Amino acid sequence: MTLAAEELHLTHGAVSRQIKTLEDHLGVQLFRRMTRRIELTDAGISFFSAVTRLLSELAREAEKVRRKNDTTRLVVSSGVSFANKWLTPRLHRLMARYPDFDVHLEVTDTQVDFAAGHVDVALRYGAGQYPFATAERIMTETVSPVCAPDYLDRMGGLRSPSELAKCQLIHEMGMNTTWERWFAMMELPYPRSRGPGYSHGSMSIEAAIRGEWLLGGVFWSQKTLRQAALCRYSRTQGWRSSGDTILFTRWAIKITRRFAHSEIG
Repeated sequence: MTLAAEELHLTHGAVSRQIKTLEDHLGVQLFRRMTRRIELTDAGISFFSAVTRLLSELAREAEKVRRKNDTTRLVVSSGVSFANKWLTPRLHRLMARYPDFDVHLEVTDTQVDFAAGHVDVALRYGAGQYPFATAERIMTETVSPVCAPDYLDRMGGLRSPSELAKCQLIHEMGMNTTWERWFAMMELPYPRSRGPGYSHGSMSIEAAIRGEWLLGGVFWSQKTLRQAALCRYSRTQGWRSSGDTILFTRWAIKITRRFAHSEIG
């Protein structure tokens, strides 16, 4: 009661009277009143669930109506690791190209419900098969092992793929390409090496910087690898850094142009 009163800017007594009026109107008791606390009755629990659902629907509909008159806001949803290591450092290019747009970045690894109406475009790692959404590939994944230079030295240089079998491997959960598939591509038996597993790529990066192992992705630019002091393995070129790319920026500009035309035109 006290918290409700504070949020509504009412007195404790005013909230109590409003609840009593509601109970009289419904003809049921919504709360059990005890000495120092109250709790919902079964009817109160049911009513609370219904009211919460209806208020959420009302808020979503209000957001849809509001956004129909908002032709400048672009809400982009991205996974945590991709936003951290790739999208955020490049977002200024998009905003510089379209300074009148109000770009909002929503960072989450959960699936986006476009029907809710608050997200315009989402960036996700996967095969592109998403119900009720049009998917467009913005880059092809290239996965290769990376490690810290000092770890490379401690392991004697690791001059061939077979030598990776003696390393502690970091496993990034949710990736389509696993260590097992990488060793199979190298035509080597999978060593089943023990190692930690992480749900976010950014956590794997930090583990590699500390001197462990992981699988890297194409969205790690040369600048990212250089700043993190990580080396990437190539079967043909050995240990090296990777080149940068502007694929996302081109794609984002194209998507923004479509958004502008659909909203303004």
